[in-house]
Amino acid sequence: MKVGVNLLFMRYGFNRGTWTYVDGLLGRAAQSRDSDSEWLLFTNERNHTALGRFGLPRHCCRASGPSRVTRVAFEQAILPALANRRGCDVLFCPAYLAPVRSRIPVVVTVHDTQFLDVPETMPWASRLLYRAVVPRGARAASSVITISQFSRDQIARYLGIDSDRIHVTHLGASKKVAEDGQLKSKAVLRRLGVRDPYVLSVAAPARHKNTERLIEGFRVFKKANGSAHTLVLIGPREQRPYGSGAVKPEDDVVSFEFLSDELLDVLYRGASGFVLASYYEGFGLPVLEALTYDLPVACSWVASLPEVAGEAAVGFDPFDVNSIATALSRTLLDAATRDALARARARQVQKFSWAECYRKTHEVLRQAAAG
Repeated sequence: MKVGVNLLFMRYGFNRGTWTYVDGLLGRAAQSRDSDSEWLLFTNERNHTALGRFGLPRHCCRASGPSRVTRVAFEQAILPALANRRGCDVLFCPAYLAPVRSRIPVVVTVHDTQFLDVPETMPWASRLLYRAVVPRGARAASSVITISQFSRDQIARYLGIDSDRIHVTHLGASKKVAEDGQLKSKAVLRRLGVRDPYVLSVAAPARHKNTERLIEGFRVFKKANGSAHTLVLIGPREQRPYGSGAVKPEDDVVSFEFLSDELLDVLYRGASGFVLASYYEGFGLPVLEALTYDLPVACSWVASLPEVAGEAAVGFDPFDVNSIATALSRTLLDAATRDALARARARQVQKFSWAECYRKTHEVLRQAAAG
């Protein structure tokens, strides 16, 4: 089986959630070297070099202009024929958009239905594009992959696809760098301006990540408990607050737009706990990453997050700042709760792995290639 992988959308430093997904799968593909499988990565001028890290064959396409419309037109009109000419048995599209017509089978990953569930959280151009292309591509595909049971149910509901054609492949998680590659944590934290104790939150700069309510709930928690904790936010850039005014971090809140995996590793290792206040997630990978780092977790109890967190997190209502504050109190200060979370973490983390994600994905691709 020869698998063509559509990576024309990738931009290193952007698409961070999807990049993690692609990185986890292709890393396993490169390691497994299945005797009956070959992978061909369709890249562009912007990502061709970065994607060479996997050591898999690549084909650089002339589809890297600044226009997303141009790229999508290439994916629809040219890529399927190109994959067919290169001898691919199946075309794998790991990021929502797939060609509507293709001579070879297509498998597409639709991570969630954010563009339909909470459309106000997306830029209008992206919302229109996804509404126009995602449903048609998914219905035309041989199979659809998604990353949680929650997303599977939403895809079946909104796109009218038989649930038997939708396959759940939960994501995996791992620590950002190897143990022997850890930076000197205390020095790094001082350089970043982060002081102990602190609670960490990793979320993209998007409205549904609910940053303003998280900050408000955190300050209610601090006032009620006299806590010395700092809130460290990774990801905030252009906030779209639910109320008036912009988020204005003060001494008890430190925020970063982007950090390398090595620096993020240091912050995970040094945190007293982790919190995610998002009110919509197709999976919620930062929660799983925090559990992998053996951190006590508090997170919103909505969408896919109960599925990912299980009994290893304290849930809260993301629209209620008092609920956020109470969950933080239990997670960071209550010894009995922290002990219970610690016992549940190892069991929960074992349910998710990139090896299993790759195995299930490979099986779906094989079935599609076989017709």
